[in-house]
Amino acid sequence: MKKGIILFLLQLAMYPVWGQQNMTMYNMRSVYQRSYVNPGLLPDAKNYIGIPALGSNYLNISNSRLDMQGFKGIFEDQGNDSFFINVSKLANLFEKRNYINVEFNMDIINVGLSIGNNRFGFNSTLKTMSKFSYPGDLLKIMLEGNGGKNLDKTFDFGFGIDMQQYLEHGFWYG
Repeated sequence: MKKGIILFLLQLAMYPVWGQQNMTMYNMRSVYQRSYVNPGLLPDAKNYIGIPALGSNYLNISNSRLDMQGFKGIFEDQGNDSFFINVSKLANLFEKRNYINVEFNMDIINVGLSIGNNRFGFNSTLKTMSKFSYPGDLLKIMLEGNGGKNLDKTFDFGFGIDMQQYLEHGFWYG
């Protein structure tokens, strides 16, 4: 029995799990999208309807490596209001494998109705998540070339893409 439970938990651990999205909506009482971060929070509006393009749209773009802190030391002051870009430091900014993540959610329909003291709702949301991976070696060879300290090195030029898209349906009663 223990082996079965351990096997089940290991198998369960292989599936991705997503937590809540942007927590800014948590305290926005007048918008129905706040129920996306906590289904127990009903909007102030008694009746509402959301349609594509005018309803809820969510976009998140992130990367695994580039940030403002990483650019420190890349630009070297040359005086006379000019600077020099240290290409070797720029090439070393990237890891062996780097990622760009894009997440987009769009409400197809979202309806909320009040009938007496009862409130009902339905939503259908198109969710798209993608992750693009690119090698740091590609940028290294583009910036430094294949001579000098890069002679006799093996470079990884493998790219990858992982995409998921699904339609989420939700019903609620409050």
